[in-house]
Amino acid sequence: MDSIRSLRLFMIPLILTLFVSSVCAQRPPDIKLNAAANRQVVEGVIRSVKQYYVSAEVAERLDAGLRLRLKNGDYDKITSAFDLMDALDSHMQAISKDKHLALAYSYQPEPFPLEKDFSPETPEEKEEGRRAARGKNFGFEKVQRLPGNIGYLEMNSFVRPEFSGEAARGVMDFLANTDALINRPAQQQRRRRGHGGFPGELLFR
Repeated sequence: MDSIRSLRLFMIPLILTLFVSSVCAQRPPDIKLNAAANRQVVEGVIRSVKQYYVSAEVAERLDAGLRLRLKNGDYDKITSAFDLMDALDSHMQAISKDKHLALAYSYQPEPFPLEKDFSPETPEEKEEGRRAARGKNFGFEKVQRLPGNIGYLEMNSFVRPEFSGEAARGVMDFLANTDALINRPAQQQRRRRGHGGFPGELLFR
C-alpha cells in the first residue's frame, strides 16, 4: 500500500526483556497514515510478536489485546506514524508488563528479514544457551545486604527469564526486606562501555 511504503514498524525478539533502540539520532520525518494503513501495520506487529517474542503465552495475550483494539477501531483515527507507534508501545507494554517491548521506526524503506533467516532454536542450542548462562551465574555478579538495611545488586548481563527465573527469584527474595536498593552494572560492564565508573541507581522502597 502506497501510504505505508516507507513505514517500518517491527518487533525484535527479547532475551529477558525486549531491547529496541531508535535507528536515528534525530527525529526522522513523520508519515501520514489512515485507518487501512494502521490496520495493516497492527496486523504485521501481531504476526511478528507471535513469531519472535520470547514468551508464547504473553504473545497470545498481546494478540488478543491488540485485535480487540482493532475491532473497536482504536487505531482508525490515528494519522501520524509516531502517534501510532506510541499507542502501540503503550498498549503492548500494558498487556505484557514488559517496559522494553517497543517499536522502532525508519522513514526510509528497509527490507524486512525473510522468515528463513530466523531458524527456530533447536533443543541442543537452547541447552547450550542455558549452560552458558549458568556459567555466568545468570548475570548476577554480586548480591549483598549492606549496613543500614541497604540492598546491593550488581549484574553483568541480562539473561532470558526461562533460564534465569529461579536465580532471579532467589535474588529478589534475599533483597525483599531491605529499605533501599543500589543497582549497578558490574565493573567489567562499566569498562566495556568506556566509563571509568559511575554511581549506581539508588531505589528507595
